Amino acid sequence: MVIERLQSTIEVDTSSGRQKFDLENVELTFVPKMGDYVTLECAVQLDDGYVDKQGEILQLLKVFPTRILSNEKYRVERCFPEFAVLGENAYLLRENFPSGTELHMGDYVLADLIECVYSKFTYRAIKVMPQESNFLSMKKEKTFSGDRHVIITGATRFITTELWEKHKITLKLQNNSNRKLELHEVQLDHGHASQIRVIEPLTKTCLGIEGQLSVILEVEARCIGEWAEKYTLDFMKFKVVRCFKIIACETQKEADDAERRLLAAESFVVSGRSEAQRNRSYAKNVWANTLDVVRGESGLCRQRFVLTRIGNFDVPESLRNVYLRDCRPTEVLDDLERLYPCSTEALCMANYVQRFRFFLHLEEIEFFVCIRNFDRDRAHMERDGEYLSLTIENLAERRPSLVIGDTVCAINPWKDVTSDNKSYSGCIHKVLFDRVLLKFHPNFQEKYNGEDYRLEFYFSRFSLRKQHHAISQVVTSLGEQFLFPSKVTKRPHPQLHVRLVDGEDMYLFDTKLEWYNKSLNNIQKRAVFNILRGEAMNLPYVIFGPPGTGKTVTLVEAVLQMVRNLQSCRILVATPSNSAADLITRRIIASNALSPGDFVRIVSHNLIEKELIPTELMPYCATLDVGIDGSSEDNMLVTESGLKLRCKWKFMGGHRVSIGTCATLGNFMQMSFPGGHFTHLFLDEAGQSTEPEALMPAALLSKDRGQVILSGDPHQLQPIILSKYGRNCGFDLSLLERLLATQPYAKDLVGYPESSGYNPLVLTKLLHNYRALPSIMATYSKLFYDDELISMVSEENSRERTLLGRVQPVLGTGMPHNHGVCFVGIMGQNMQDRDSPSWYNPLEAREVYLMVISLYRCAVTPDQIGILTPYSKQVKTIRGLFMGTNVAMPKVGSAEEFQGQVSIEESIKHLMP
Repeated sequence: MVIERLQSTIEVDTSSGRQKFDLENVELTFVPKMGDYVTLECAVQLDDGYVDKQGEILQLLKVFPTRILSNEKYRVERCFPEFAVLGENAYLLRENFPSGTELHMGDYVLADLIECVYSKFTYRAIKVMPQESNFLSMKKEKTFSGDRHVIITGATRFITTELWEKHKITLKLQNNSNRKLELHEVQLDHGHASQIRVIEPLTKTCLGIEGQLSVILEVEARCIGEWAEKYTLDFMKFKVVRCFKIIACETQKEADDAERRLLAAESFVVSGRSEAQRNRSYAKNVWANTLDVVRGESGLCRQRFVLTRIGNFDVPESLRNVYLRDCRPTEVLDDLERLYPCSTEALCMANYVQRFRFFLHLEEIEFFVCIRNFDRDRAHMERDGEYLSLTIENLAERRPSLVIGDTVCAINPWKDVTSDNKSYSGCIHKVLFDRVLLKFHPNFQEKYNGEDYRLEFYFSRFSLRKQHHAISQVVTSLGEQFLFPSKVTKRPHPQLHVRLVDGEDMYLFDTKLEWYNKSLNNIQKRAVFNILRGEAMNLPYVIFGPPGTGKTVTLVEAVLQMVRNLQSCRILVATPSNSAADLITRRIIASNALSPGDFVRIVSHNLIEKELIPTELMPYCATLDVGIDGSSEDNMLVTESGLKLRCKWKFMGGHRVSIGTCATLGNFMQMSFPGGHFTHLFLDEAGQSTEPEALMPAALLSKDRGQVILSGDPHQLQPIILSKYGRNCGFDLSLLERLLATQPYAKDLVGYPESSGYNPLVLTKLLHNYRALPSIMATYSKLFYDDELISMVSEENSRERTLLGRVQPVLGTGMPHNHGVCFVGIMGQNMQDRDSPSWYNPLEAREVYLMVISLYRCAVTPDQIGILTPYSKQVKTIRGLFMGTNVAMPKVGSAEEFQGQVSIEESIKHLMP
C-alpha cells in the first residue's frame, strides 16, 4: 500500500517493510495516490542466502494497481470541490474528471476502480465515462420512455408578437397503462432561465387507470427568435421528455409565416427508403461497374520511377458490400462489427494498423457516396481551347469539393450489346467558379462533338493511400513507445545543453540566447526550453493551450531557436490546413531570423491553379517532383513571382525548415531522402488532424533521431469525419487527444505542482490568454480548463474595453461596458436551394450586414471585424450584401479560417443555429 507520495518518490508498505522508491524512469500505468494498493515489478538479486526467495531489490521497473475493476456502473452521490463520491465506497479526484465534463449528483458513470484505503472509501476511480446525466438530459433508453404509458395532448408551440406577456397553456395527460401512476414533478431544463413556468401541479399527483390530469404551463417570451424549452414529466418508474417551442416575432406577418412553415413541416412525409439508403444503393451499383476505362491526360506530372511506391490499399469487396447494403443502419453496424472485430476492441499495438485501415476504408466509401451527388444521367460538354468544359451549377458551394486530379467518366447512355464496353475517363485540369476543364484520351477528345453522355465522378485516392502507407510505416519507424507511451525515459544527454535562469534568460553553455519574440511569458519560455532539451526519449512533446494562449507563437519560437542552435536539424512544420501553414510562414518571415534559402513553404498544384497562394508568400513557395533523378527531363522552373515548380529531393533537402499541410509533406515519403534526414516535426493545430493524417509527416522521422512536437487543444475544432460509424468507433479522436489520455501525460498535482500537474518533460499547458476579455474567457476556463486561465486583457483600460464602450449604442444600453458577449434574437428561417447542399438564412445575413454598418459608424474598421458562419452559402449571401452596396467588407468565413488567428482588437462573431 502507498504510505506517502511525494513529488518524485513513493513510499510503499511491502511485505518486507516500508520501501522508498524514486519514480524517475519507472513505468506507471496510473498516477498512484496515498492509500492505493499497488503491485511493484522490480529487478532483484537472488542467491541462496535469501531464504524467502524474494531477494534484494535492485531497481523498481513498474508500478500498477493490485486490482482493477473495469466498467463498473456507479451513481454520483455527492460532489465536492476536490472530489466526487461514487456509490457508497468509491471516490473520484477532480483531476481524474473526464476532460471538459462536470459531474453532478445523480449522474451515472462507468468507472475503472482500484483498491485503496482512504477515509471510509475502499475504491478509487482512476477513469470514468459519463453515461446518464441528471443535470442536462436523460439518456434516451427504453427504461426512461413513458410514451406508451401516458398520452399527452395539447399545444406543442406558442407563437407571439408580444414580449414579456404571460399566457397559460394547458396539457392533458391520460393514463394508458393498467396501473396507477404517480407524477412526482414537472422538471424544467433551464430552471429559472426557462421561458415556461409550471402553474400546476406543484406537488405529487396520482393519475388513476384511464384517468386524466391537467398540467398548466405559463409561457413568457423574453427574446425575439425561436426557442425550444424542454420539460420532463417525472413518474416513479419512468420519465417523459417533451419540448415546447416558443417563437417570438416582430410582426404579425412573421408570425403567420412561422405558423405556415411549421404546418408544412409537419405534413411533409417521405415514403419509402430514406435518402441515405437510396444514395448507398446507387453508389453500390456505380462501384460495381465493370467497364473498361480509357484514361485521359492527367494535369499532374505522372512519375514512372519513384523510390518508394505507395500501395493501392483498395477497399475490400466484403466491406464495401456490407456498408452499402440496403438495410437498417443497426444491421449494417452489427455486420461491420462481425467482419471487423477490431472496431469494438480497445486500440493497441496488435490491432493498430488493421483498425485505422478499417477507418480509412469507411471514409473512402462515405466519400464515394457523397461524390455521387455530382453524377449526371445526361450531360454534354463544350470545347474551351484544349479542354472540354463541363458546367456544374453552384460548384463553389458543393461539398465535397472537386479538385485537380479528380476524374469524370463519360459513358455512352445509348450503348447496347453490340457497342464497345468502354468508358472514357477525363482528368480535371482546372476548377473554376461554375465549371471544370477536362482532358480525355485524344481519341475521345478530338472526336467529341457535343453529344450527351452519362457522367460519373471519381476522386483522387492518393491522400488516403498515403495515410494507409504512413500507419504501417510508423509502427516500425517510431514503434510502440511512441504510439502507446507508458513511461517517460530520459535520454542519456539532452539534445541541447540549455538552461533557464529565473524563468527568463536561457543559456547554451555560457552563451546567453536572445529570444526572437520578446513578449513571451514564463510558461512559453519554459515550453521552448523543454523542447530544446528534448529529454524524453521517443515521446511526443505536447504544447497544450486553450484559445488565445499563444500556442503558434511558442511553436514558431521553438523552431527558430532550434535552427539557430542545432546545426544538424532538418525540421518539418505541418498543419491541417493551408491557412494555418500560411500563418506560420508569415510569422517566420516577420521574425527576420531565417534567410529565404533556410525555409520553404511546400504547396500543391491545386493551390496554384485556384490562385490561393498569397502574393507575398510566392517567393518562399515550391511544388514537388517525387521522381528519382534522371526519370524526367523536366527541370525546376522559377516563375516571375518567385514560385518554384517541380523541385527534386536534392533541392528540398537543403532547407532547414519545410512548411506545409500534413498531406503535402506526406509526399516526401516517396522521395529519396536518406533515413534520419528529417529530425523534428512540429505539428500545429494537432487536434484538427486525424491520427493517420498526423502520421504522414511523422513517418519521415526515426525513433533514434527524431522528435515530434504537437501543438493544439482537443477542446477546440476536431477532425472532420464523414462516416458516422467511424465517429462512433473513435476515428474522430486525434493523436493529440489520444496521447493526453495516456499515463505520461496524465495530470499529477502531487508530482508536478509547479506545472499545473503535468510532467514538463513531455507537456506544457499554456495559461495566459491574450485574446479575450475576462467575461468571455471565464466560461470556457471553468468548463474545460480547470478554471486556471489568466486573462491578460484588462476590463478597465484595454483596447478591447475601449472598443466596447465605443460600440455600446449598437450592442444595447443595458449591456455592461466590459462584457464581451452579446446575443441578438432573430426570427430567421434556414433555407436550402435545390441544387446546393449548403444552408443560408437571409434574415440573419441582413441583421449581420446592418450591425456591421452600425459598427462602421462607431469608427470600427473592416479589419477589426470577423464574421463566422458554418455554411459556404451563408458566406456567399453575406458577401453579396456587401458587394451589392459597395460597402467595405470584413473577413467572412468558417471557423477553420479564423482558427489560431488573433483579431486586431475585437471580433464580432455570428454563428447560424
